Amino acid sequence: MISLEARTIGLGAISGLRSMMGPALLCYYLNREPDQSWKRRLIKLPKLQTVTAVLAGGELVGDKLPNTPDRISPMALAGRAISGALIGAILYKEARKSIHTGAIMGAVSAVVSAGIGFYLRKKIGQNTEVQDPILGGAEDLLALGAGSLLISQ
Repeated sequence: MISLEARTIGLGAISGLRSMMGPALLCYYLNREPDQSWKRRLIKLPKLQTVTAVLAGGELVGDKLPNTPDRISPMALAGRAISGALIGAILYKEARKSIHTGAIMGAVSAVVSAGIGFYLRKKIGQNTEVQDPILGGAEDLLALGAGSLLISQ
């Protein structure tokens, strides 16, 4: 079984790579469990799952476009941090633990993975003949595979 901390850090890190993939995976994960309160039902709205999935899909395409800003630009990084923080806060709230701790863990994980992902992708691109969209696709698969493992248990 995956611990709360590992799921929070993992989904936060995925948000650092793809800002909307983490929330989309979280919505899918939460929608698998039975409703227990009106707050939980609000988070688990099927429409919210659809919206986050569409946004995540759009981001997968947008990431490959040449005019897309770097993920470490201030606005993009802030969005990723917010995405990670929301994931952490929701997961910790669900577990009846400190939402502040969850938010910090998710945000830090997103920011760190955004930097690592950016510089690693750049370095691999400089040292190989692999085109950036191919590297981006590989990164998409990595994020989706890791995310699938994090929400499957």
